[in-house]
Formats: sequence, C-alpha cells, structure tokens
Amino acid sequence: MALGCSTIMRETIEEMSTETSPMLVDDVNIINNNIDPPSVGSSSTIESLGINNNTTSPTTAAATTTTTTTLTQEEEANNTRFTMELEFIQCLSNPRYLNYLAQNRFFQDKAFINYLAYLQYWKQPEYSKFVVYPQCLYFLDLLQHERFRQELTHVQSTEFIHEQQFYHWQYYRNNRMAQKEDQQQQQLQQQTTTTTTIQNDQQPPQPPTVNVPSL
Repeated sequence: MALGCSTIMRETIEEMSTETSPMLVDDVNIINNNIDPPSVGSSSTIESLGINNNTTSPTTAAATTTTTTTLTQEEEANNTRFTMELEFIQCLSNPRYLNYLAQNRFFQDKAFINYLAYLQYWKQPEYSKFVVYPQCLYFLDLLQHERFRQELTHVQSTEFIHEQQFYHWQYYRNNRMAQKEDQQQQQLQQQTTTTTTIQNDQQPPQPPTVNVPSL
C-alpha cells in the first residue's frame, strides 16, 4: 500500500511540475496554494468509483442516453485526478507510510507541504463521503503542524502512533457495541411499556364494588 501511494505521489508531483500537464497545475500554483479541487459533480467520476447515482429523473436519463458517451479530455483529467487524490489521501491513515514520507524528506519540500494543505478540501461533506478510512482526515490535520511532521522521522514515534490507532479501533468498536446493546434494551423497554399501556386502555371498566351488610 505504501509503495503504491508513494508511486502515485511521485507521479502527481511530476505532473504538478509540468506546465503542459492537462491533469494538474504547474509548480507555481502549488507553491502559492492556487489550486481548485477536482469536481465531484461529473457523472464519470461517480461511475468510476462504482457508485450508483440515482439522482436523475427518467426524462433526464433518457435525454442522456441519446447524447454521446465519449468523455472530453478535461473530464477524463478530472476523473483521474479525483481518483488519484482519493487514493493518496487514504494512504495517510497508515502511520508507517507517513514515516516513509518523513524519512524520504517529502515533508521538507515546500510544494509538498502546500499540497497537503490543499488536500484539506477532502474534509468537506461532498468529498468526505467517498473516504473509506476517515482517520486519514485526522492525520491530515496533524500533518499541517511541523512538530508532528518532525516526529514522524522517528520509528519510536511512528510505532506509538500506530499503537494508539489500534487501541482506538479496538475500544471504539467495543464502546459502539455496548452503546448499541443499551439502545436495544431501551427500545425493548419502551415497547413493553407501550404494550402494557395499550392493554390497560382496552380493558372494559369494572363496576364499583358495594359492601352489602349481611343479614
């Protein structure tokens, strides 16, 4: 996973440094943070991720089928860029991959630091819904701080982060299961109380008792 992500990042940085690249901007825009995120409104982007987009009406869908399905070069570039950045952003959830980036001095490159700042658009709801590993967004926030980037060069710090991440997954799952059981018990109690109330309301009223004196 780390090797694949590093290959993606190297290709991305190379494309950012190429003025003729149709997919990304040049290195000047990277340094100045003058970058716009890829569009998620394109149907080609949705389809490439295997997501069923049922937001179009039958009339719109019928009209779409009559049009050409050939993607323009700009749409293909946006689709590829979106997929690459989504794959890279999720690689940040791996502390050992972060250690790899630190040891290979990626964090000493100003363009790369600005690229990490640019990737914060993935925290927006319209983008974050595509993220499978949400902890990558937490690490993305931490990577904005120089102290955290420096600590990632040490193996001990990396292992500590990995342990804390594992404990979070372990106890978060346990706490979530306990909360689910509590909710189920509360729902069962509410259903029992409601059923008892309905049964009491359906019973006919009993006549009052009269004490008759014995003769």
